[in-house]
Amino acid sequence: MYATFSPATMDIPAILDRICDPHQSIASVAEQERTPISALCAWLALPEIAAMLEQMADACARRVRMLAASQMSLVADAARAIVTGVARDEAVLATQPPEPKTLSLRRSARQAGLAAMRILIKLTTFGIQSRARTRAVSGATPAIATSRQPISPLPKSNHVTGAPPQSAGVSNLRAGSLSPHST
Repeated sequence: MYATFSPATMDIPAILDRICDPHQSIASVAEQERTPISALCAWLALPEIAAMLEQMADACARRVRMLAASQMSLVADAARAIVTGVARDEAVLATQPPEPKTLSLRRSARQAGLAAMRILIKLTTFGIQSRARTRAVSGATPAIATSRQPISPLPKSNHVTGAPPQSAGVSNLRAGSLSPHST
């Protein structure tokens, strides 16, 4: 016979709080409730409990998105500083003789610069896709196109010469493409 778990209604919020506590495991919550883990897991899967957990998860995700959005100007400033620094360093390193250490420094700087550029590009559309998706679900016509090309990683530079990869590069970014590889 399988054990069941059926706490009193007034105990449910405290149990869910412990389930969401990152310092407790499911096993420790089950032990505190004096029930087998399988019974606790079955209870967590009940539609009404699963709905409560989903609502809590949605609220947590919304809060994280709001906190991240409130810091976007700092992220953009940091990414711009990285791109500016990489451009400055590239100009200095380009005058150096092509030694392995110099080539390695240039490659590292380029990778950091590309990562920062990808962040800046993604920030240009931050929130647009989710707002368009919300309008589509509600039946409203989106004001902007929601199909975006993923930003793919650029090929690595030539490891021998340190030469940049041959691609359309920045000219495509100016032309409105989100992917530096678009042709």
